[in-house]
Amino acid sequence: KIAIPNAEDYFRIALQTSLKVKGLPEDKIQFLPEYANVVEWLLDNKNKGLIMGGVNGRGKSRIGEFVIPAILRHVLGKVVHCYLSTGINENLDTILMQKYVYIDDVGVEDKLSDYGSVRWAFPEIVDGAEKFGNLLIVSTNLSSKQIEEKYGTRTAKRIFTVCHPIAFKGASFWGNV
Repeated sequence: KIAIPNAEDYFRIALQTSLKVKGLPEDKIQFLPEYANVVEWLLDNKNKGLIMGGVNGRGKSRIGEFVIPAILRHVLGKVVHCYLSTGINENLDTILMQKYVYIDDVGVEDKLSDYGSVRWAFPEIVDGAEKFGNLLIVSTNLSSKQIEEKYGTRTAKRIFTVCHPIAFKGASFWGNV
C-alpha cells in the first residue's frame, strides 16, 4: 500500500526537478489538472497500481519514469524498475519477479517469438501483478477500447482491476517549449 503524506509537495518538487534537468524553463512548468489525480493516488493507492492514458505530450512518461519513482524511493525506500514497452519482451522474466514496475508507452510492443514459442509480455505482466500483488504503473496512448482490442477482454478487465486509471486530456505540450 502506498500512502504518502504531503504527496502534492513531493510531486511538485520531483516534477520541477525532473523538468529542470531536462532544460525546461521554470515558467513553462505547470501543474495540470490530471496531476492532482496522481497526487490522490500517492496519498492512498488503495493497493492498486496506476494506468495513465491519453494524448501524448501531457507528462505521463515523465511522471511514470521520474516523478513517481523519485517519490517512492525518497519517502518509502522502494525502487521502481522502469521499462519502455518495446523492451519488455527481452526483460519479461526479470519484470515478472519485480515488485514495483513502470512500463512506458504500452501498446507499441509486439509479441515475443522465441524458437516457435509465442509469449505476449504485457498480459503476462498484468497477470503477475494480480497474482503476486506487484505494483504496476503504466502509461499508454491507447484508450480502454484499444487496450481491449489489442490484448483481449481478459487483460483489459484485469488491468483496470489492478490499476487505477487516470485520463490525461488536453493539448499536447510537445513543440510548445
